[in-house]
Amino acid sequence: MHAPTSHDPRLEAATASLGQLRSRLLDLTARNPLISFPHGKAAGSRVYVRAVNGCVDALFAHLGDGKELTIQPLRARENGTADERGLRHATALNTAGLTDERRQHLLTGFDAHTPFETAQLDLEVVDAPRPQAGMPPGLDETSSSLAGLAQIQGINPDFDLAPRTAHPGAPDAKAKVEMQTLLLSELMNSQLAKMRDTGRTVAEETGVSTLHLAFGFLEWFESDTSEKPFTSPLILLRVDIDRKIIHSHYQYAVSAVGDDAEVNLTLSERLDRDFRIKLPERAEDEMPGAYLERVATEICKDRPRWSVRRFVTLAHFPFARLSTPRWKQSPGLRGLGRHCRHRPDRRQRPRFCSAVIRIGSEHFGHSPVGRGIKRC
Repeated sequence: MHAPTSHDPRLEAATASLGQLRSRLLDLTARNPLISFPHGKAAGSRVYVRAVNGCVDALFAHLGDGKELTIQPLRARENGTADERGLRHATALNTAGLTDERRQHLLTGFDAHTPFETAQLDLEVVDAPRPQAGMPPGLDETSSSLAGLAQIQGINPDFDLAPRTAHPGAPDAKAKVEMQTLLLSELMNSQLAKMRDTGRTVAEETGVSTLHLAFGFLEWFESDTSEKPFTSPLILLRVDIDRKIIHSHYQYAVSAVGDDAEVNLTLSERLDRDFRIKLPERAEDEMPGAYLERVATEICKDRPRWSVRRFVTLAHFPFARLSTPRWKQSPGLRGLGRHCRHRPDRRQRPRFCSAVIRIGSEHFGHSPVGRGIKRC
């Protein structure tokens, strides 16, 4: 029997049915962090770490070269101020009752605050005793925050990173590439340890890695009357967290694993459903900086309130594997089959993969699509 042509009604019906199955698997609601990933107070207890003082393309290229990207905290201010290391400050600190007990209380409850707020509270532990000890203020009002501390250390505290790498002749072109954060060491380590443990647990139970580094976010509104914007990641790179002991302290780093960076197709589906627009496809060698500029031009130009933010955020995105471009491939689900075969242990296929195989086999039987599904 001849193979079905591209206009075979059975094949077209199978393609449409698979599209419906795909839509059913994608969560297009604000509960999905691929649709709404707020930073700051709105994040609640969600654990994440953001980069500052860097370049989007430099961070991406560093990981693309197979190198580890070291994550750096802010240096604690008490290590850099002589009078705070002195006897007067220590005595006043104990007198005020602002010892490690309160600091530990703040840190153990950091889920109730944003990482930024909690680290600022930690700085207050250092500042509070100064008036009692007759010491001058540690910093002026405009600098009494993590942003001010970062500026003192020569770090740009803006979460909107530079888009592109500096020119080869520029002074910072050959600077060491690291992921600088706006967190003090104690809190940063707590956040990263939690993400690392969660990632390993999820991978062992489901076989799916959910930890990603997101490059760029689209800030958009559901309607012209909406007051609260959604912030959605645009490019997702699957990573793993490694931890080493350097000079008796933990040092964390991330490295890229598995597939290439992927555009957030879940967001594209939501935009297509609500506004009949789709995110542009990303060329294989296109750097994030150039892609984010294209999104700003093609998606935001006719929508004044929409914008592209050059945030780089490390977090768990549980549904990212459902929005992979492999869904766009042949109706026989060859891409999905490769996803299953790439897994180290094929016996532990993700539940969603097994569900599609079962549903597809029931729907299409011995058709070319059905045979393609069964080969997964």
